[in-house]
Amino acid sequence: RREYMIIKATSHTIRNIWILLLFIVLSVVALIGTLVNGISIDNLTLPTIKIDQLYIKLDKKLIVTIEKLEIDSQTQNDSSLEESAFIIKNFPLINQLFETININQLNYHNESVKLLFSHNTFFIQSHHLDANLQLFPTGKHQFDVNLLHVNIKDYHLFFDGKASIDLEKEQYGLEANFDLFGIKGISIIEVKNNLLTYHLQSEHFTNNALSDVVNFLAPQVELDPIAKAWIHENIRAKEYQLHFVEGKFDLKTGDYFPLEIRGRALVKDANVSFEPSVPSAHVEEIGITFQEDKLFFDIKNAHYQEKPLEKADVHIYNLIAKGTGIVVDLNATSALDEQIHKILHAFHITVPIDQTKGVTPSHIRLDIKFLPYDINATGTFTILPSQFLLSGIPMSSNFGEILLDNRLVRLQKTNMRYKNLFDINATGTFDTTNERFEGLVDINSLAL
Repeated sequence: RREYMIIKATSHTIRNIWILLLFIVLSVVALIGTLVNGISIDNLTLPTIKIDQLYIKLDKKLIVTIEKLEIDSQTQNDSSLEESAFIIKNFPLINQLFETININQLNYHNESVKLLFSHNTFFIQSHHLDANLQLFPTGKHQFDVNLLHVNIKDYHLFFDGKASIDLEKEQYGLEANFDLFGIKGISIIEVKNNLLTYHLQSEHFTNNALSDVVNFLAPQVELDPIAKAWIHENIRAKEYQLHFVEGKFDLKTGDYFPLEIRGRALVKDANVSFEPSVPSAHVEEIGITFQEDKLFFDIKNAHYQEKPLEKADVHIYNLIAKGTGIVVDLNATSALDEQIHKILHAFHITVPIDQTKGVTPSHIRLDIKFLPYDINATGTFTILPSQFLLSGIPMSSNFGEILLDNRLVRLQKTNMRYKNLFDINATGTFDTTNERFEGLVDINSLAL
């Protein structure tokens, strides 16, 4: 009797299990059958999700169409880069489950996105990002990306090309053509352990395009306004080309390692304004190099007011760091006349000689700090046989050397003759602030 009850109970349990399994199987078959034919739902509301016009169909993989999807939750994807990273990290799961996903309007937090996924291809539109890209799995956590068109709106950046992604090792590589504010070129980017390294080079571009880039980047890197002006306002050229710029960027901390940024560019047919109140110099070609937070200008074939500059070296130091300044180093053999004095007067430098005949080999070095403003002006003027005005008095000279040390003008055995009244050689210091000369005078001749 006892064995019979046990057998009966076991048989009843097995029957219940079979009934449960049969119910599950029939439910799955019914669900599959329904999905194969397709399901349409007008409205579906869950605790944090609201869906309008949902259609689901199973054909090897799921086909999903949603007119409007609202997610009532905070999102941290507040930039185009974060949106891209979210999609890339979840692509393997999306690709396994879905054949097509078409969401006409996806609303979450303060963002609205249009998303279409079909046959390994993503079409994305949002406030931050427009993208059309294809992803091809090459391993469990690896795949290649064909970037047909990407617009990162936050940075006014368009690009297309190819990328490789390894989610397991968190390594990403990109080779793409880019268009940044009208500047077109090639980019090579690698990301490993949240450290992004980049190498960019460009085609020829205009001053307007350069200005757009500088105006956008200046607030990001807190670029000094005067240094910013020297990059795209004080130097205006018809043609620019970026040979390369390279550096790295920490995606977590936002550090861009300014001392490790390197770059080289070429500028052709440029007008250079040292100061707004004086005419610009014209330069045939300028080679620009950026390294160790210094911007160097290699000036070739320069003229100021039709006077050739034999050598002109200019560099900006501490371009990104604090204490920004510029060094202007000029060499010329021309008359020390009114046109040259205009440049010196613009920086409050006075040399009491105005040459009316002859030329003077000159070397001037200006070291100008922007904030707080300060200038260190030095120079050397070699006197050749010439005629000049000394504080308005017409004189002549055969030889000599004049040294400029800010407000002081030092004479080194400088010959000066006034008509037939005197011929002297002077050595001493003339203070331009009080117009006082102290020194020694050798008298060659004197008419009394």
